[in-house]
Amino acid sequence: MNKVFKVIWNHATQTWTAVSEISHAHGKKSASDKRKAVAAAVVAAGALMASSGAEAAVRLGGSAVDITPDGTYNGSNRNVGVNSVVVGYQNTASSQDGTIAYGANNTATANAALAVGNNNIATGGASTAMGVSSVASGEASVAIGNVAQATQIRATAVGNRATATQDSASAFGNRANAGAQFATAIGDNSNANAAAVAVGTHANAEKQDSIAIGNNAHGAWTNAIAVGKDSVASQDHAIAAGTSANASGIQAVGVGSYTKAEGNLTVAVGPYAQANKEAAIAVGSNATAAESNAIAVGQTATAANNNSIAVGTKTVSRGDNAIGIGAYAESTAARGTAIGVLSQANGEGSFAGGASAQATGENSVAIGGAKDGTLGNKAGSAAKAVGNNSIAVGSKSNASKTADVAVGYAATANGTSTGSDGDGVVNNAGSAMAIGTDSQATGIVATAIGQRSQALANGAVALGGDAQAKKGSAVAIGRGSVADGISAAAFGPAAQATGKYAVALGVQSQATSEQAIALGRGAQANGGQFATALGNGAQATAKNTLALGTEAKSTIENSVALGNGSTTSNFVPTNSATVGNYTYGGFAGATSALNNGAVLSVGSAGNERQIQNVAAGRISSTSTDAINGSQLYAVANRIENLNPFVFSGHNGSGSSPAEGTYKYDPKSNANNTLKLIAGNGLTMTSNGSNEYTLSVIGGGSTGASGATGATGPKGDTGATGAKGDTGATGAKGDTGATGAKGDTGATGAKGDTGATGAKGEKGDTGPVGPKGDTGATGAAG
Repeated sequence: MNKVFKVIWNHATQTWTAVSEISHAHGKKSASDKRKAVAAAVVAAGALMASSGAEAAVRLGGSAVDITPDGTYNGSNRNVGVNSVVVGYQNTASSQDGTIAYGANNTATANAALAVGNNNIATGGASTAMGVSSVASGEASVAIGNVAQATQIRATAVGNRATATQDSASAFGNRANAGAQFATAIGDNSNANAAAVAVGTHANAEKQDSIAIGNNAHGAWTNAIAVGKDSVASQDHAIAAGTSANASGIQAVGVGSYTKAEGNLTVAVGPYAQANKEAAIAVGSNATAAESNAIAVGQTATAANNNSIAVGTKTVSRGDNAIGIGAYAESTAARGTAIGVLSQANGEGSFAGGASAQATGENSVAIGGAKDGTLGNKAGSAAKAVGNNSIAVGSKSNASKTADVAVGYAATANGTSTGSDGDGVVNNAGSAMAIGTDSQATGIVATAIGQRSQALANGAVALGGDAQAKKGSAVAIGRGSVADGISAAAFGPAAQATGKYAVALGVQSQATSEQAIALGRGAQANGGQFATALGNGAQATAKNTLALGTEAKSTIENSVALGNGSTTSNFVPTNSATVGNYTYGGFAGATSALNNGAVLSVGSAGNERQIQNVAAGRISSTSTDAINGSQLYAVANRIENLNPFVFSGHNGSGSSPAEGTYKYDPKSNANNTLKLIAGNGLTMTSNGSNEYTLSVIGGGSTGASGATGATGPKGDTGATGAKGDTGATGAKGDTGATGAKGDTGATGAKGDTGATGAKGEKGDTGPVGPKGDTGATGAAG
């Protein structure tokens, strides 16, 4: 039958008594009374378990309470100790004080032990075993669940088959395992095998002070921390945080989903970031720092080599010590540096600075960004240094060949020759320099400096805005100057030297013929080879002409115009001359080997000049020297003062005057006469004036040839002719190719070992090492 009762402590009998539930206990309770009240509560709970149709029997012996099912006491519970409570079937509460066994087949054998459920064992002092087949064998240990085990001091195991097997270990969850002192495992199949923390399904913290938080998280080494699903921290002090994050190097840090920090001291932050070798750093989604000390910062940034740096979205640095900074920047060779959106440094030691700047040659430099640093403006919009050791500075600047220099907006240095400079060798190397907006230097060692300046051939130099040096070794200096001949030189604003080896010096001067020279403002040497115009406005317009002086004009081949405003006119050949009634001929120099003769002019019609300080010229039948005033004076004086006449021969009549010399002085006597008598074979006629004609009478036979006279003495050697002009210096040839590198010299002998240095000061004490694992608990005494 059903009975409603409760168990209370009877102070009078000093026993537990079952009474009506409306009865009360009286009196002051001691501390031990409070503990007994706990046991009473358990007994009461057991009584309440007797539902309709059920009965229970209670045995009260001293301070022990034994409650069995079926309404009668049958002694099924065993060893009920002092101040203990046993409720159920075949439970054991040993003689220890204050044990409680509740359920079936439970064992509580230590002071204050509690075993509740089925087949639980609480053998440690103040231990608790609850559930099915749980074991709490350590002092103050707790095992709650199905087959839970807490086997050491203060161990706690809560959950199905949870195990806490070392002092102060805690395991919470299905098959959770805390296998070392101070270990904590929380979660289904979690595992903490050292003084570590594992939280999450299959979380595993294996080494001292390691932490694993998250499903399948794995802290595999001392002080390692793994936080996140499938995260792994597998080396000392490694940190992996994020889904599938992996930190496998000593003190490596991987933060973000699927990150990999694989080398010692590496850092990988961001989804799929990778830092693969020692001290590498990768920050950003898909960032990769693949080698030692590499740094990659930015989405998909890649630093692929030792000490390389890549900063920016999809930035790439692939050479040792390469640096790429800016979205899509590329530094692909050792020591290359690319700074700016889309910049490229592809040569060893190259530098590209600015949006879309490109430095592709070894040690090349490109500085200058595109107006719009986007993928669509990558080509042709920024500085490009393509040749080894080339330099391009300025937006759209281009240095294409070795050692080319292009400085300025759209400056172009392209030291390439499609010809050979006459030596049969095709030139294809650089060293060109272009400085200035839109400047161009497109020949080997060509130099263009100035806005829109152009040096378009090997060795050409253009200096000044719009200056142009178009042929090999040509030089144009001055705004708008043009040198368009091989080795031509134009100096001055708008000067033009367009002939081979021509020289124009002066504002708007022109030398348009081969080896022509124009010197002076507006001077012109054109129309013929070797023409020379010296002076402002001077003009030499024919071959080999010279115009010297302001506005001097020499227009006849091989002629000379000397002096301001001097002009030349056509050469007039002169073989004879008539003076009065006398005609003189046989002049030397009447003809010239020059094409049409040549002239020297020192003035012009109406602007004649004296030629002063002329040295005396040679006087002979063949002399073409100039005669000065003193020479003419001597001749005139001789004619005036002395006119000798010499008469020789005899007419055979005895009437002729005796042979001799007669002085003829027309001034002394107007009536003086001279008698002329024709000799044999001659006749004389007169025109009635002062003209007489001698004629040969008949034709006598030719007399016998006279004997050959003795050879006259050798004449003096003629004067040495003037030294000819030195020919123009030819263009400097190209520098020869660099010879092959010589063999490496033998290694020198190893030097003596230096003296041992003084012992250094004692270094700072190193950091304290990590705490070692706690040793196993010794056997009980």
